[in-house]
Amino acid sequence: MEIDTGAALSIIGEATYKHLWGKDKSGPHLSPTSTVLRTYMGEKLSILGRRACYKGQASQLSLLVVEGDGLSLMD
Repeated sequence: MEIDTGAALSIIGEATYKHLWGKDKSGPHLSPTSTVLRTYMGEKLSILGRRACYKGQASQLSLLVVEGDGLSLMD
């Protein structure tokens, strides 16, 4: 999945992640990441983790989950 083909990363907020997968206890677990993201104003975003597969299928794109309830393009 890649929403914005011009973006280097695919990112969703914590609230969207919980909405999509929070009910499924066996749902996708987040892996740690060393990626650092900053806002336009230079503030560091808190990344909860990344997900690199969905329903047991490996993917080549990572989906980063950031802390908070901001809207996602796929909300």
